[in-house]
Amino acid sequence: MTILRVPYIYGPDEKAGLLYKLIQKCKNRNEVVIPGSADRACSFLHVDDVVDFLKRASDEEYSPATLVVNLSSSANVTNLRISELLNKYFPNAIFNFDDECKIFTMPAEGSTAKKMFDWVDLHDLSTELDKYADLMDGASTSEQGGLRKTFGKLSGFTGLLKWVELILGAALTQFLSQLTAH
Repeated sequence: MTILRVPYIYGPDEKAGLLYKLIQKCKNRNEVVIPGSADRACSFLHVDDVVDFLKRASDEEYSPATLVVNLSSSANVTNLRISELLNKYFPNAIFNFDDECKIFTMPAEGSTAKKMFDWVDLHDLSTELDKYADLMDGASTSEQGGLRKTFGKLSGFTGLLKWVELILGAALTQFLSQLTAH
């Protein structure tokens, strides 16, 4: 059995993660509360990096031992840095930190993913928040051509998810078949 732990996920068509919710709050009101203290480290992975790991993991054979794999971004950020990045796009937003919040995602050691599956995350939220915020907010007129190309590339993402689901389902079926055969 393999247990996969992932940090906060962001990317196009992702509408349940922390970053999406923070951006929506920035758009809808002036006060945004970020869970945890300002200096709390957090990790954000792009959905493409997660899909890349899943493809690599599906190519590996499963062992009967339990394997725990932590995925984490190589470029962790603090809550304060997230507020600074978002404040660049939403200057009217006022950011507060919920020090009492006990439920949050922390960065974890990701050496198993890197060593066993030769996986490395390729996206960095600090440098890609521009693109992500533009996708969320709609592009300015000067950048619409570039965003159309980006959306064109991303439109095939839903098809890729179907294949990932199919591969994971097949891997789970194979694992359960091997488990019950012993």
